[in-house]
Amino acid sequence: DLNESREESETDETAAERSPSNTEQDQESQKVKDKFIYRLLRFNESYSDGLRPKNIFSRTNLQNHVEEGSKGVESRYISCCKTMYALERLGGITNESSRVRVVVRINITKLDRDKVKVIDLSDCDTRRRHIHPSSRAWGFAEKFHEVILDPVSHVPKECVERIGKIHKRKFIKDEHVELD
Repeated sequence: DLNESREESETDETAAERSPSNTEQDQESQKVKDKFIYRLLRFNESYSDGLRPKNIFSRTNLQNHVEEGSKGVESRYISCCKTMYALERLGGITNESSRVRVVVRINITKLDRDKVKVIDLSDCDTRRRHIHPSSRAWGFAEKFHEVILDPVSHVPKECVERIGKIHKRKFIKDEHVELD
């Protein structure tokens, strides 16, 4: 079982993050009221077969993942934004602004929560369980309304839909998409 092997290989710090009380509390926080969360894809990232973390076997803890973002840290987590407002804010500071970055939305109501855990770091209590309040990660998670996906293997393609792109730090919606 992949979950067991991941848990066995975790560091003490990550294991503390995954203690039963945290896991139970995260299960409660997974009951996100919203239907969609949003992701700004990396330049080389595809969504056609679903979303996959950089390294499903990574020992990187959640705080480090949030602090380092996509700057070379290979983790088992996938970062998303809870709101389009936050995604557009993130897109506004993207590197290489002349390049196009695809934006997708993930329908979290379709996820099997035994296969993809949803950790809503926009919720202060949940954020406190995973991230030290004086860390840079705390500010990033708060500013970008961060929601973390922690898949056993991947986020199924049936849950992922392209909705637009970020180009020159602006969000451009695809014509077929309706946003609430």
